Amino acid sequence: MRMEELEVELLVSNMNVVAELLQGPCSDNQAFIAKDASYLHSLDKVLQVTFDKRVSWLLRIQAKSKALVVLASLLEARHDKFVHEKLIDVFDKQVRTDSV
Repeated sequence: MRMEELEVELLVSNMNVVAELLQGPCSDNQAFIAKDASYLHSLDKVLQVTFDKRVSWLLRIQAKSKALVVLASLLEARHDKFVHEKLIDVFDKQVRTDSV
């Protein structure tokens, strides 16, 4: 993924906003984000990407850690299994594909 420093900063800012919307927790926002598999796939890409060397090391770490914060925020105080199942749908398929 070839992203400039400013683009990665924008990515981190966007993930900050999403994390804030999920925390509290807000179960409606958690369910809304979780049912969009494309957003979950994008978080997976952020976690797996090797950022361009022109992007600072600190910013690369911030992007990956913020993706983890968003994933953790999706699970915060859930009493049902809806979000968990959506995450399994996306990430379990990826794990099975990678291990083949």
